[in-house]
Amino acid sequence: MHSSPDGLHWKLFAQIDPGPGGYDTQTIVFWDASCGRYVMYTRRWVTPESKAAWHRTVRRRESDDLLHWKNESVSIEADDIDLATHTTHTGQPPVDYYGANVFRYAEAQDVYIMLAQPYWHWHRRDAGGLGPSTFDVRLAVSRDGKQFQRAGNRKPFMPTGPDGRFDSRFVWAMPQPIRMGNELWIYYVGMNRDHDQVLDPAAPGGNQLAGIGRAVLRLDGFISADADYSGGEITTPALRFSGTRLELNVETSGGGSVAVEILDENHDPIPGFGREDAAEVHGNSVALPIGWRGTQDVSPLAGRVVHLRFHMQDCKLYAFQFR
Repeated sequence: MHSSPDGLHWKLFAQIDPGPGGYDTQTIVFWDASCGRYVMYTRRWVTPESKAAWHRTVRRRESDDLLHWKNESVSIEADDIDLATHTTHTGQPPVDYYGANVFRYAEAQDVYIMLAQPYWHWHRRDAGGLGPSTFDVRLAVSRDGKQFQRAGNRKPFMPTGPDGRFDSRFVWAMPQPIRMGNELWIYYVGMNRDHDQVLDPAAPGGNQLAGIGRAVLRLDGFISADADYSGGEITTPALRFSGTRLELNVETSGGGSVAVEILDENHDPIPGFGREDAAEVHGNSVALPIGWRGTQDVSPLAGRVVHLRFHMQDCKLYAFQFR
């Protein structure tokens, strides 16, 4: 690690030692104000007696000075659901976690995002070893930066690209998405050769391709609650808010809609904010205002315990916010 007093002149500060267990992959280090320490996320090999059961995990460690690291814990590893996806003829786990890009999400309070890198190896290859030997990106979230929960029904957050493209076998998210207006730009490394150096058969001209790509995500668009053509509803846990207006991050396209009723702590509609009062709105916006019988003012309810019930048809709800 190098340090600089001005961002121009750099000198060696220290050799970071993430600890035993191997770490020959991307390591993430940043200052976490929540715990008042530097935190590190890096890979760790777990090596039980049976070599077939060796596997990789992502661990977290803390430091006061970037030199001495302690309080190690596992942030993500293959769980029973992961291990049940495939059976391998070698007895090896079908997937383990090679690394992860972890960052505090600046747009929300006490939210940590993990873009985890599962390494998939489960089917027998004629030349030996296990295929497909590929990487994609999975989403996990945390409130404390220690315990992460998988999100999005475990579907790929960033899947491998189509056969023949530079990222058809390997997708690795790079640190810290960049906010550009109402978008988040996520840069990633892609390759059409897998971990076992097997080239994508659809590679143009039989050439190995590798590069840095950019994935574009709508602001707060990591996951959505979806309603199909027949419609559906979702009710929030109890909450208190400050502000005067409710805005939705929502995508309805042309035929979809969403209406919001506000309920009290007993889940009863609050007069003036019930289902019959709520305006059905449609659009594709990260800040679509919501109204009730000609008003958008929710300030009379600020500070109260309420629930929001979203009545949706053919739409995706990403987020809501009081302003």
